[in-house]
Amino acid sequence: MSLYQTTPLEIKTKGGKQNVNCTNVEGLFRILQSIPSKRVEQFKRWLAKVGYERLQEYENPELALKRIYADYAAKGYPQEWIQKRIESIAVRNQLTKEWGNRNISDHNNKYIEGREYAILTDVISEGTFGVKTKHHKEIKGLRKQPLRDHMTPNF
Repeated sequence: MSLYQTTPLEIKTKGGKQNVNCTNVEGLFRILQSIPSKRVEQFKRWLAKVGYERLQEYENPELALKRIYADYAAKGYPQEWIQKRIESIAVRNQLTKEWGNRNISDHNNKYIEGREYAILTDVISEGTFGVKTKHHKEIKGLRKQPLRDHMTPNF
């Protein structure tokens, strides 16, 4: 059995159609870990360091909070904004935990997640800002970035 999962993808090239093996980020990390080359060693060390840091955060979740704070600060966000962002994450986690406690589910008896979570987010966004999340991201000129990381106190 392989250490990583690949999926063949057929693409058109100048030489005709060709199958190319594709993988996700986890698979890419596994592939890089298996390469016995000095050129990959720096990446392997970085990956081991990040893995170790996440294990430390598992043992002491406060470290994760400090990392989040430092990451936002490194991106240039002001301290007040970072504090509000961290508080909003906590509030959202409390809300979703409460949904679970009350066994809130859709008509297929699945707990709210994925699509249903997005629908609820849209309802909250419309109630708060008067626009759906997708439109709000268009207003802010965002594509893949999370909208909540680009909120300001003034909308």
